[in-house]
Amino acid sequence: MAISPAKGLKLAAVALAALALVTPARAVDPDKYLTADSDVVAVINFRQMLESPLVKKDDLEKLKAHLKTNDEAQAFLNATGLDPFKDLDSVLVAGALPTGPGAEPKGVVVVRGRFDLDKIQAAAKDFAGKNPDKLKITEDGGRRVYQIHGKDGNDKAGYASFADKNTLVVTQSKEATAEAVKGGGAAAKVSPALKAALAKVKGEESLWVAVAFSDELKKKMAAGPNPAFKQIAPKLESATGEMNLGNDFTLNLFVHTSDEKAAQQIQGMINGFLPFVGPAVVQQVKTQNEEAGAAIEEVMKNLKVDIKNKTSVGVSLTIDKEQMEKLEKAQKDAKGKEKDKDK
Repeated sequence: MAISPAKGLKLAAVALAALALVTPARAVDPDKYLTADSDVVAVINFRQMLESPLVKKDDLEKLKAHLKTNDEAQAFLNATGLDPFKDLDSVLVAGALPTGPGAEPKGVVVVRGRFDLDKIQAAAKDFAGKNPDKLKITEDGGRRVYQIHGKDGNDKAGYASFADKNTLVVTQSKEATAEAVKGGGAAAKVSPALKAALAKVKGEESLWVAVAFSDELKKKMAAGPNPAFKQIAPKLESATGEMNLGNDFTLNLFVHTSDEKAAQQIQGMINGFLPFVGPAVVQQVKTQNEEAGAAIEEVMKNLKVDIKNKTSVGVSLTIDKEQMEKLEKAQKDAKGKEKDKDK
């Protein structure tokens, strides 16, 4: 399925946000469900996204209409009493980054919203009875724990449990999930490095990410083939970022270091990289859609790379309402031409 330039740009921004860092007005407190070995945290704020002008304008009604065409999804929502456009607030994904070959990522997913537990439990029991290879229900300390497999039933399981009527917790093991939901109001015990990274995030954005560079990760980066990283890696502290959907689309990406020279080196590397990547992306799009390529070329002019507070390197991008409309128009025109060819 082809992805439109406008939608592709949004998806690319989400991916890029994982490399970012933003300097905020106030800090985010560590979520109580974070594990002690967590060094990356990402949060998608569904509530903020759905209420943003960019989504409200067109996409919200389109999403609702598309969902109604999926009979399986509708059956699930009816059975559980869940309205994703009203009941879901946010999703947090956190954990430890894999540091070696074969190492599996460890972490936790926390979904927050409003859940009708009676309906959900009844629907889960019915589904598990009909699909035992996809869902098994067990108990731990009086709490239901759901062992969930994918479509083929052979992939590794996830273990989910409701901490309360507003919080669903998922991990890779029954023990970890049970331990997490038992945690109650206990404060999370995270590393000083992750606390420092979280201190640079507002937590009010459509999507935000905080990454702490562990000593082990910095050593591996320094041991890589790029000689520049041997000097820079030991001075990396954290990376966080934020993406916002408001009247405009904004993306702010920063990397924080402990050294002014390291920040200048990173800025130089980015500035040396962008002149090759930007034109290549524009040219690739233009070969398929001249109008979309021109719109993206205009957007690329908004990309800025600078240094904040002497030791932080920032990459920012803003796409205003007019530019978004140009991208959407290019998408519609391209679809119209495809339909004309098919006639």
